[in-house]
Amino acid sequence: MSGVSVLSTRLEAAGIGEVNTWLREEPTELDSMDELARFLKTVVLGHHLESLPESERQHFAAMVAARLAQRGELVMHYVRLNILAKREVAA
Repeated sequence: MSGVSVLSTRLEAAGIGEVNTWLREEPTELDSMDELARFLKTVVLGHHLESLPESERQHFAAMVAARLAQRGELVMHYVRLNILAKREVAA
C-alpha cells in the first residue's frame, strides 16, 4: 500500500470523508545559490535543522545547496502531496 493510500485510509478512519489525495511533481527553479539555500532552510530541511544549534543552520543549508548545485542547475526536484477532504459533521 502506498503512502498516499495509507494517508487516505487514516483520514477516513478519523471521520474525514470525501478524501482525495494525489501526487504532483513540483520542480522549482531558483535564481541563485542564496535563494536555493533559503528555500532549503525554510521548506525542505526543517526537521534536520531543528537538531542543529541556530548558529550552524545557515551554514548547513548553504552546504546542501552547494552540493545540489554541483549538478549544474539550481532546481529542487520534489513531489507535492495534495489533499482535499471534508470533515463529516454529525447531524
